[in-house]
Amino acid sequence: MVQVENHLLSLIFNYPDTMQELGTFDAFKTTVETQDYQEMMQAAEVELWIIIRQHRHRYNHLCAAARSLRWAAAVFLLSASFFVITVLLDVATR
Repeated sequence: MVQVENHLLSLIFNYPDTMQELGTFDAFKTTVETQDYQEMMQAAEVELWIIIRQHRHRYNHLCAAARSLRWAAAVFLLSASFFVITVLLDVATR
């Protein structure tokens, strides 16, 4: 979070910080009204950058999990196939 003159710059664009620092709508409204356009734009840019990085991080983890799931499914199917073949061979030799 960027601070400018003791104000949390991205306060109004960040849900947890907004709820923690501004408990009422009047406090939120006052904070919004006291920020100028440049401060709001900078705050929005900061939050957008954070969200983009978080999305990239989560997407990479999701892709890795999907790859692991595919490998796990393949290993499971292979193991199940060998089990079925082993059972069928055991039944056939009796």
